[in-house]
Amino acid sequence: MPPLVRRRALVVAADPERRALEALFSSGRLDGWEAVAADGLDRARFVVQMELFEAVVLDAGLYPADGADLAWLGGPEQTPVLFLADAPPGAADALRRGAAQWLPRELALADPSLLAAALGAAAEAGELRRRARRAGESLEEYRRQVSRLVGLLWEAAPAEGQGGWFTQRHMLERLHEEVHRCARHGGPLAVVLGELETPHDTPPPADWAPARVARAKRRCDVAGQYGPVGFMLLLPLTGERGAAACCRRLRAALEAAPDAGATLRASLGFAVFAPGASAASLLCRAEQELERARAEGGVA
Repeated sequence: MPPLVRRRALVVAADPERRALEALFSSGRLDGWEAVAADGLDRARFVVQMELFEAVVLDAGLYPADGADLAWLGGPEQTPVLFLADAPPGAADALRRGAAQWLPRELALADPSLLAAALGAAAEAGELRRRARRAGESLEEYRRQVSRLVGLLWEAAPAEGQGGWFTQRHMLERLHEEVHRCARHGGPLAVVLGELETPHDTPPPADWAPARVARAKRRCDVAGQYGPVGFMLLLPLTGERGAAACCRRLRAALEAAPDAGATLRASLGFAVFAPGASAASLLCRAEQELERARAEGGVA
């Protein structure tokens, strides 16, 4: 049964070879192939941009003498080029310059089944190359998407910078976990809130508080951002005396001048867990103590 859709080849040849190839295609002896002819490279280049072909048949009579790559002849879909030539040396050069296959012209004209088989093999190879190209493009797009997702995940990750400095979201989640733990199993917990102030409202270096807090806190303490310019510490298994001592130590570490002539003032307030307390009530008490520390210039 003949194929429902005939495959199309672009025949690029000068007379008399063009007429001979057109006659061969129109005879119906090429097993489902039909041809569109171009009598010059410029016309071939134009046609292949406008129409879709499974293969291009290029006769040696129109082989470009300027040494140009044959890939351009395949158009945007990189249609494979079947080169017809009687002389093997010219065929080798065409294969090096991008032709998919070579057939002796006389054999191709004398044996339509051979030409049809070569066209079929070239078309299959071209389809494989197109699939590989599309897969490569898809892979590249997936890699770009993965890179964007990795960047977003990094920005949303709990830890930021050096020393385990956490985001406010993570600190609030951790506070709720610690409050639930204390409510269920007992044990003390302290929450510290702090801010830095500089003369003339000049902001300190962005990493100043994280670096100093990371050096001054215990390994079991959890430190991170709170508000636009503040920070929070969670002090597990720490009561009022331990929290007060921690705040004094932190204040001394934070108020060390970041550079010559600069002074910083640290204000810290803390609250200690009591039975029945919630994360919100702990934060509210710590914020009240921070406000009092700002007014009094120290630790509350």
